[in-house]
Amino acid sequence: MIKHKTGISIKHFLLLLFSLTLAGLLCCALLVFLVDPFFHYRGPSDRFSYVVNDQLTQNPGLARNTDYDSLSLGSSVTLDYDKNWFDELFSLNTLKLPYNGAYPKDIRTAMEQADKSGNELKTVFIAIDIMAYSADPDEIKYPYPEYLYDDNPVNDVNYWFNKDVLLDYIIKPALNKSLATNPNEYFSNYMNMVYGKDHVLAGYTLPEITEEQADSAEAVERMLLSVRKNFEPFIKAHPDTKFVFYYPPRSILFWIDTLRNGTFDAYMEEELAFTEFLLTEFDNTEVYFLQNDEEIITDLDRYTDTVHFDRNTSFKVLKEIKDGKFKASADNYRQFVEDFRKIVNKFAKDPVFIKSLSK
Repeated sequence: MIKHKTGISIKHFLLLLFSLTLAGLLCCALLVFLVDPFFHYRGPSDRFSYVVNDQLTQNPGLARNTDYDSLSLGSSVTLDYDKNWFDELFSLNTLKLPYNGAYPKDIRTAMEQADKSGNELKTVFIAIDIMAYSADPDEIKYPYPEYLYDDNPVNDVNYWFNKDVLLDYIIKPALNKSLATNPNEYFSNYMNMVYGKDHVLAGYTLPEITEEQADSAEAVERMLLSVRKNFEPFIKAHPDTKFVFYYPPRSILFWIDTLRNGTFDAYMEEELAFTEFLLTEFDNTEVYFLQNDEEIITDLDRYTDTVHFDRNTSFKVLKEIKDGKFKASADNYRQFVEDFRKIVNKFAKDPVFIKSLSK
């Protein structure tokens, strides 16, 4: 019988293909593990270039695997802080863990990850988004990649064999150093943002006045349910940590909008209830009404929209906390809210100011 030479057999070809594929996957996994651009296994190393630009994937690793003694938590209004300011003003080594549009559960998640670090916390700064605090206690703003948050090593395969991780967070910054971000300057500023009154008003439309008002009692009830579940356990579990809560200075336009759409009174009642909760039930909390800084909130040149302010204002926010300005107590917090009502109503009822908002 004649045997024909057919070169490599199909069996050997498939075996070679499988071996090469397996080797490629193992190399990919090893590269991700060694560089670890999401800091899932260890903190940043001077040997690698990192792109630090994604809160959902990089916050948990930074919380668990870096050294710090304080935290800055909150929504996108906290993105613009420079960590060096905390060093300068408070003598703290602070890690920023912002979550855009943060709900109380998002704040709780950041604290849970920080607890795994073993760091002793001196201070936790939390920017209050009262309009988000009446959300369901278990609601989060954006879905988390759970494999980066849990303790299950099996599902780390989602990290090891991830095309975006390999290309965007390892290969590209390795080839182009200009893409790299210093993890210590994590989200230190907005890129290419435009600030100023003209820019703000160009994208602003004054809402119509509605007679319908939000149910304040219902909003307060939902808010207290959420903060009790998400904040109370951590405040009580860290009695030696100071929790600094503050109402950031959103612009007067934001508040005029809430007054005209019927939610302003509900938000004010929520602020009263939340502040009372913080000041009367804990010994390690402070509250600051920075929204009451009329000079800031009415100066639209400080803003890029109705909510987000520039770096100079961000520094001033921290400076006012340092100086104790607008600090609330059990005796004066109601007056702070009443004063703020007067500020908002003064501008909302000023026909010259309202006319200046029209295009």
